[in-house]
Amino acid sequence: SDSVAAAAAVMEWEAEVGLETCEAGCTAESLTPLPAPFASLSVSAARAATAAPSPSETSTGPRAESRAAAMAQRAQFMTERLVEHKDELFERLSAADPYCTGCVVKVSWARNLLEVLTPHCEGLLSPAVVEELWAEWGLSEPVKYVRFLHRFQLRDSPADGSFLVDRIQAVTKLHAQLVNFSTMNLEHLLDPNGDKTVTRQEFSAFLPMFHVQVPPWQAAALYETMSNIVGQHPITLDSSILCLALVSQDPPESLSDALGLAAEAVGRQILGSGMTFAGAFRTWDTTHDGFLSLDELEVGLRSLPLAASPGGISPDEARACCQRLHSMTAHREKVSMFDFVRAVAPSELTLELQGTLIKEVLKHVWRCRPALLDALARADPDASNVIGLEAFKDCVWEINPHLERRGLHSLGEIQVNVICEIAAAGRDQVRYEDFLRGLHVEDVGAPLASPASAAGGATTPAAEPASVPAPTAAPLLLLPGLGGSRRHGRPG
Repeated sequence: SDSVAAAAAVMEWEAEVGLETCEAGCTAESLTPLPAPFASLSVSAARAATAAPSPSETSTGPRAESRAAAMAQRAQFMTERLVEHKDELFERLSAADPYCTGCVVKVSWARNLLEVLTPHCEGLLSPAVVEELWAEWGLSEPVKYVRFLHRFQLRDSPADGSFLVDRIQAVTKLHAQLVNFSTMNLEHLLDPNGDKTVTRQEFSAFLPMFHVQVPPWQAAALYETMSNIVGQHPITLDSSILCLALVSQDPPESLSDALGLAAEAVGRQILGSGMTFAGAFRTWDTTHDGFLSLDELEVGLRSLPLAASPGGISPDEARACCQRLHSMTAHREKVSMFDFVRAVAPSELTLELQGTLIKEVLKHVWRCRPALLDALARADPDASNVIGLEAFKDCVWEINPHLERRGLHSLGEIQVNVICEIAAAGRDQVRYEDFLRGLHVEDVGAPLASPASAAGGATTPAAEPASVPAPTAAPLLLLPGLGGSRRHGRPG
């Protein structure tokens, strides 16, 4: 029948572009009518793009247009594979970055791209193709690999606008408004009941105060990410401030120069003294205005218990830390909590947060589309393309066995609800074919604005809401509550 033929075409396409079927029993005959393939790609077209152009193809005309279209398909094919294996690429690239600079050289970038993606590219990937992609993507050396991976995203495309929030972009927008914000007001808003913890509900209520609109379940997922990173539930107030201060798609700031290395050395000594970064900030803020003057900062650095001990902070390091903070704050006379934390926090924690926040929340749905469509078709025997939200949620739960058979993590309650929230786009029903057909990999391309520019300038305070050299310092101390880090320590 036409339905079976359409289903078979989709399954054939899935296999052709390298996506595994969800299980041996998931066949075309077990599926009811499916939407058209989710990308107009074919391996043959992508392979044609890798062939050397003939002289006639380098000029204008139909052949040149055909080759350009084939090259565009190849680029799309490669970006889809990149998104599917983004987590592995991040792990490989960060492992090639022993000092946690957030950057790798081109040779390392190319080698890891080839090693990770070649098994999934049907013989289409080669060093020559990687070189062409380098040029097509407009990359430069060194490669800021978090920014590179973040630019390729799995997106939805409902007719009334995307409901999927870019988590790094959302927190960067928040960060831009808080970078010059008094810690007194910040703490009151994050922790309104003053118990020194921030619950999921308090965090979700905090975001809209700064015009950062994140749907409830996606806000819960962001909170869960922070909770997992610091190993706390609920998250302490100081850990919440730490995470919010560090989120960015740019390389960690602390290792960009010698002053940055000195600031991070100060951070190690703060942790070694048993204080949190936010705790040290409060203690040194003797005027209790929610900021540190440079004089307060200098006095605070000299007061650290380890400052006079062997391996402690030297006078030169203390002065360098002050200079670093002075430069980061555009030479303002006062330092905010976010400025301070960003300067002294360990760079590996920044990378840990970045690697988690660039994960694709819809990747499991993307990879198990045939199984999900099968479940949805059984739940919608009239093929109406509309299903209630709770019924859709039951179908999403059904893909967990498929994920487990692939050796992938199964979906938890928050992840399932995030998928449902995006698919429903604020409604109580899901047009599931539209949702699945709309899934696509997008090169968002343009870099995010820096926190300073997003805030309208480094010296503009936020409005109050209405309601790479090898460091020689001692090995990095773990943050309280982290219980270990995937990043290896630095030589010391």
